Parts: sequence; C-alpha cells; structure tokens
Amino acid sequence: MTVKTSYVVGLLITTMMIFLYGFSPIAKKTDKYPQDYFINPITHHLRLSGTFGELRTGHFHSGIDIKSPDGRSGHPVVAAAGGTVARIKVSAGGYGRAIYLRHPNGYTTVYAHLKRFAQPIEQWVKAQQYRRKSFEVDLYPTDGQFRFEQGDLIGLMGNSGASSGPHLHFEIRKTLTQQPINPLLFGLPVRDNTPPRMYQLKVYSLNDKLETLSDRTFSLRSEGPNRYRLPIDTLIVAAWRVGFGLQVFDLLDHTPNRNGIYRLRMYVNDSLWYVFEMERFSFAQTRYLNAHADYAARICCKDWFNRTYLLPGNRLKAYPHWSGQRGALPLYKKRPTHVRLLAEDAHGNQSELTFWIRRGQVKPPPPRSYNAHIPWASGGTFRTDGLVLHVPKSALYQDLYLYCDVQTHTDKSLLSPLFQVGSPEIPLHRWANIGLSATKMLPAALRDKAFVGWYTPEGKLMSCGGQWQSDGMLHAQVRQLGYFTIGIDTIPPQIKPVTFSTNMKGYSQMRFRITDNQPTTGKARGLRYRATVDGQWILMEYDAKSNLLIHRFDGRIGKGEHSLRIEVTDDRGNTTLWENTFVR
Repeated sequence: MTVKTSYVVGLLITTMMIFLYGFSPIAKKTDKYPQDYFINPITHHLRLSGTFGELRTGHFHSGIDIKSPDGRSGHPVVAAAGGTVARIKVSAGGYGRAIYLRHPNGYTTVYAHLKRFAQPIEQWVKAQQYRRKSFEVDLYPTDGQFRFEQGDLIGLMGNSGASSGPHLHFEIRKTLTQQPINPLLFGLPVRDNTPPRMYQLKVYSLNDKLETLSDRTFSLRSEGPNRYRLPIDTLIVAAWRVGFGLQVFDLLDHTPNRNGIYRLRMYVNDSLWYVFEMERFSFAQTRYLNAHADYAARICCKDWFNRTYLLPGNRLKAYPHWSGQRGALPLYKKRPTHVRLLAEDAHGNQSELTFWIRRGQVKPPPPRSYNAHIPWASGGTFRTDGLVLHVPKSALYQDLYLYCDVQTHTDKSLLSPLFQVGSPEIPLHRWANIGLSATKMLPAALRDKAFVGWYTPEGKLMSCGGQWQSDGMLHAQVRQLGYFTIGIDTIPPQIKPVTFSTNMKGYSQMRFRITDNQPTTGKARGLRYRATVDGQWILMEYDAKSNLLIHRFDGRIGKGEHSLRIEVTDDRGNTTLWENTFVR
C-alpha cells in the first residue's frame, strides 16, 4: 500500500478525531462563559468590521468593532448588562472616549471611540478636565457613583481616538485580571454562516534555530466555499525542516470586511500538530503579534500571514498545542508528509487546505553578511564609530545577525552620516537604545533641537526624540531598526484658524488646526497645547486624525469681548503663540 493510498484509510480516522475535537475543551469555549448575560450594546443589528484577536499593527485586536448602521456617528450605545462605571478615559488617540463598566458577575465591559458620554458622565468628566486643566484624563469614579441597568444609554457611537470611521469598539474583560476575552463566546447575536477564506500559503525553509533560510509563497485555489488546494500536488522543499504561514481572513454575513480568524489548527499525517486560538490574551503579551505574524511580509508588502510555528522568543499564550520543534515540521526525502490546515471562526465555520510535502536535495545555506551576532535570549550591545546600539534581553524573537553600514549623504541639514542598522523588517519586542555622534558642531542653544531620526521604508524622516548623554552621543529609545541619522528641528508648529471670527456670536464652537513640520514616532512627544480666554484655561478637545483643536461653547465664556491665547509646542521645544480677540 502506498503512502497516498494509505491516507484514504487515515482520513476516516482523522474525521473521527476532528469530530471528537469539535467537542473537546479546546473547541467548546462557550461552555465557560454565560450565554444570556450580555445583550447587544447597540440598538440596531450587529454587524462587525473587526473581530477579537485580529492581527493589527503591533497588537492583537482586543474586542469586536461594531459597525454604524449608516456610517454616521451618534447612534445610541447601551449597557450590555447592569453595572457600575469603574473607569472613564478620554484621549486624543487610542480608545478616544471610553467607559469601563464593571458587572457583578466578575466581568467588565468596555465601550470605546464614543462621540459623547451619557449626560451625567459628560458633565462630570468636563468638570474633571477643567479641574485638571487637561483634555486627556484617566478617571476612576467612586464605587457606585455611576450605575447603569442593562439597556440604559451610556453614550453615543462615535469616531474618537485612533478610529478610522464611526463604530463601537466593544470588549468583555475578566475584572480580576483585566484580560480581554473574545466577546463572540458570550452568545452575542452576530449572524455568521460564512467560513474563513484562505488566500496564500508561505513555506519557510528553516534551520535548527528556526531561522528562515528561504521562503516561497503560493496562491491558493478554491475548490468550493471552504476547501482550498495548492497549484501543485506535492511540495518539494530543500530543507530538513519547514514552517508555514497562512494568509487567511474571516468573513461574516452581509459585510465585506476581512476579519481575523478565531482558531488555526494543523494536522500532520492525521495527528494534531499545532493550534493557535484567540480565546483571550493579556495586554502584556499583545506585542507578541510581531512574532506570531510574518513581520517582514507586513512591512514590505502589507501582507498578514499567521505562522504555524513559534519563533524562539515568542511567549504568547495562545497556543494550546504544538508538536515537533515548536510547530516546525521535519521533512523526509522518500516519505511524503500529509498536511491539513483548518481555519475556524468563533461560530464554528471552517475552511481547510490539504497538501503533501517532502524533502528535496538540501544544499548548504549561503554565508551571512553581518557585523554582530546578538542572541535573542540575552540581548547585547554593538559599537562602531559614531554609533552604539543596545538590545536588551527579551527584545528579540530570534537571534539578530546585525548588518551595519555607514553611508554619506548630501543633506546639509543632517548632523551625522546615515547609519544602516539592521533592517526595518526585523521586529523588536522591547525598546532598544541607540546612540549617534554628531559630525557637526552645534551651538549650545541648538543642542536641544537635535533628534535621532529614523527613515520609514517609504523614505520619510521621523523624529525619535533623544537626549545627549555623558558619552557625547544623542540617545533615543527605538522599537524599529533601519536607517538612522541626527536631524535638527528649529521650526515651530503652525496654528491656523478653521472656525473663528472676531464676532463669534451664534457660533457653537471654534476650531483651529495645529501642525508641525517634523513627524514623530516612538517615545518622542507629539504636539502639546494650552488655550486660555481672558487668562483662564479653556477646554480644547484634540482630534489627532484631523489635527483639530475644538472648543465647544458651553456658557463658561460669557457675553462681551474676550482675549484668546493658544500656545503649541513640539517635541524639541519649539513654540508658537497665537492671539486674538473675539466677541460673544
């Protein structure tokens, strides 16, 4: 009996295993969570634009994104269950306006990107903003100060914070640990009869350290609504071991969005080999997204691939099962191996990809070109003329073979050569420290205007901030590698009136756009601002997406003539002052 013929017999066994697995503790997660406790937090039909655990830039998505029914803000958001407000946060980025509602059953629900809070909360938050003289606040009301019954209005759907359109970001967390849990495991009424869709398979030839020697990408062919295959019958890979990356997205009924899957399983010769599952995770581990996904593919090509093997430094607790060398698969020259990948959403819809694979003729890998070897387990420091890089322990997911080069340039505004320090396709889990030496003398008054600059893959210079240290170098904390230099920023921000007149009678708000010539990244600070009327601080909401400062007239500014003063400062301390008078 041949290997492929014997597979027919094995398929019957596999089918039984999958049937049993479907009722195993791994699959039946809904048994762990109440199914009728939380209701729909909106008053219209639930349609999602984002699922829990979705692969996002630098993190896993910690909730579900609920669509606006008409693409507009202002729709009611209600308490999914009765509870007490434990936290209220307002920020220009992130969750924007968010309410954290603690429930007596041990869970907390989170409602983010709101346009407005319910009126009692809205008034209290504004009073706290004026007391603290800050638009951004993180507030913890006293126990029982704000209580809501199930179905009570707690706010309006909006687009505040880091949001790309009106929607509700909704989370369910375990109160004790604040770990987010997949809300779709709680019986919310989401229609989903559509299986995930598979697009591409990436095949990684690996060495004994699970380092990629080479890779190939195959487009997948559909054989129905939930079955896929490769364009060839058997893969032949010139390596002793192999890993896979699957590009797959979940689709829901009546929505075109490509969302994240709930579970990915791999069977090897009828045996369960690997499981990735998005039941819950901790925020302390969310950055391991950069190890689970193919980071280089995301940076270079904006592609998302789920790895089916674990990099050495991946400590994400989302893998209930793996075999072999952390999910990597050994290959045999004369014995093909059968592989079956199953992608599943939270409602049990599945798609599968099956193929055969065997080892080809293995050749020695080409020699590496690098300046320093920094182990992932211990980190290390690299020094050369004009540059120092310190990578701390646990900052890498696998060993770093650091290639460094120095390049000249003709940009007279830069204060150092251009240093190539590794590649932007290499992820860092923790902050690394980079120090650069200036090759031009700076007057003392301009030293604080210098910044460590990093070039994006598109060639845009970003300020990482930085401070001069006793070694004479300008140091900054960075979470990306690539091309670095020292820039200088002496240009103050700009303030442009958008909605303003010397006669503000009849206006409900005044708006100003603030911009800066030098974009920032990492730990460099964004624009800071302060506004006063007649010398008294006023609340200016900041919309970071449109760079707008907005003051909504609420009676605090009375009738008559007033003096307005707005001051904006960038990361390097450059300040712009805008002053004018107006009448109410």
